[in-house]
Amino acid sequence: MTSNAAESLNNALLPARDSPIMALFEFIRRKLCTWYVSRRTEISKMKGNVPDNIQKILVKQLVLSTGLLVVPCSTWLFEVTHRPTNFGFTVDLDKRTCTCLEFQKLGLPCRHAIAAASCRNM
Repeated sequence: MTSNAAESLNNALLPARDSPIMALFEFIRRKLCTWYVSRRTEISKMKGNVPDNIQKILVKQLVLSTGLLVVPCSTWLFEVTHRPTNFGFTVDLDKRTCTCLEFQKLGLPCRHAIAAASCRNM
């Protein structure tokens, strides 16, 4: 648990901190129920399988992937080059890696990976 998550949970439990243990457990149970219902409500509003904030990132990367030169090296390995600068990146779709490291850090495909996947009609 990160410091922010621990502090957030600590702050949420503040009203029941001095309660007897059973009352504290009941407070935690109710708080969790409230959080779960809130999240379930948010998820039910989603259109499709991808959350809106992730969808925005993917659309931005898709737009940025246009105009990249993709050269397949093998079934899953690609060299993706920015045309004006001729700066290249290596994308391995099987391992979900790119030498720009954005794919690994975010866990979402970078513009190079999207261009490579488009080359394979994925």
